[in-house]
Amino acid sequence: MEKSHDLPQVLVLKPPPDTLVFGQDRFSSDKYRFLKAWESPLPLDQFLQAHAQSVQAILVSGGIPITAEILRLLPALKMLMTTAAGLNHIDMPECRRRGIAVANAGSVHSEDAADLAVGLLIDVLRKVSSSDRYVRGGLWTTNGDFTLGSKVGGKRVGIVGLGNIGSLVAKRLEAFGCCISYNSRKQKPSVSYPFYSNVHELAANSDVLIICCGLTDQTHHMIDKEVLSALGKEGVIVNIGRGAIIDEQELVRCLVHGEIKGAGLDVFEKEPDVPKELFELDNVVLSPHCAVWTRETFNDRPKYVVANLEAFFSNKPLFSPVLSFACPKENLEIVFWKIGRKILIICCALTAQTHHLINKQVLSVLGKEGVVVNIARGSVIDEQELVRCLMEGEIRGASLDVFANKPDVPEELFGLDNVVLSPHSATFTVESFKDLQQLVVGNLEAYFSNKPLLSEVALDCVDFVFEVQFLCYFFKPK
Repeated sequence: MEKSHDLPQVLVLKPPPDTLVFGQDRFSSDKYRFLKAWESPLPLDQFLQAHAQSVQAILVSGGIPITAEILRLLPALKMLMTTAAGLNHIDMPECRRRGIAVANAGSVHSEDAADLAVGLLIDVLRKVSSSDRYVRGGLWTTNGDFTLGSKVGGKRVGIVGLGNIGSLVAKRLEAFGCCISYNSRKQKPSVSYPFYSNVHELAANSDVLIICCGLTDQTHHMIDKEVLSALGKEGVIVNIGRGAIIDEQELVRCLVHGEIKGAGLDVFEKEPDVPKELFELDNVVLSPHCAVWTRETFNDRPKYVVANLEAFFSNKPLFSPVLSFACPKENLEIVFWKIGRKILIICCALTAQTHHLINKQVLSVLGKEGVVVNIARGSVIDEQELVRCLMEGEIRGASLDVFANKPDVPEELFGLDNVVLSPHSATFTVESFKDLQQLVVGNLEAYFSNKPLLSEVALDCVDFVFEVQFLCYFFKPK
């Protein structure tokens, strides 16, 4: 093991909030050591200049801006790791220009952020916080029953930013019976929710607007007077993205004058300063930018930090990259060598001609660095020979979705780390099953309507095709 002072340095400007809960050891590794700027008596710019040539990586949290000026003072910097979900605290264009890779904590925040978004919405509609204050203030005994709230079920919910967090919000609210639609940079072909190309249209067709997107130059004040007006007097807005996505002054005005129904806000334009006008409004729920502040997330986040930093210092791909670049020159040959070696992917059908097409001779030619992938049929490969080659190291590995005698899989494969197995499930997706159902119905309807089949199988034998056509004609319904 290398001595601590010989390890590469990771600059930390301020301790991440996670360390306040779990301590700094959770971020440690034998691949690097931390350089703690906050422990130095030097001003930050002098401290950075003193370590300018030695710092290759930096660890930051969301509350610390990484500006072009800071990046300028770190000419050797090659990697930036942030524990935040958003990236608006980082000068991303400068990182891109400089070739500085950026990684974050991946999807570790997504579940918590989605939970809070739904919680804020329920709180606003059902007046949970307001009713709590009502009881605690003794008003129940003096004023009687509390005012009516509004149902969650049936609400038209527009989600701005259908990424990891937005998708989880949608999934949760679907369970409440909400009707989901969304706006994102691009329409997502795999999503069935209605898509609106601009936020104004989304707001006009929603009862609730939930902000889940990141803050960029394009999304700054995207929720403006026109969007809030389109949302209307019965509309509710929830923001777990970033405060400046909404024109905060306009939002306050709309809430104070009753131009929208309510708001649930976890983020603000100038944190920790919150507009004081909101404090007196019972239709507004406030939280101190704590969407991802759960013990579980703080417990998981160091794993992402360590994995990304260790990958960087080991010249491996980052674990959860946001902005990545090609491997260093010294690794290019290794990468190309791996990709350029022999990989055999089996996609053909099983026929008398292709049975055991991949035999001992083929596997021998493939060689010790060769890999076999089979998504066709198991018997295209001589399975016994494949097993032998894998066990004796005559080929490097295999990924198999199909087997000669499914569901029986050769037990010898179970103990091999260089083999990936799947249960003939290549096409097992909800989308494929839905499409297949439509295709079956379409073919049957076409047949019984005397129309061309939608997916007729081409046959190689002309005589056989003629015979089939003749039979179809002869027995055609009159």
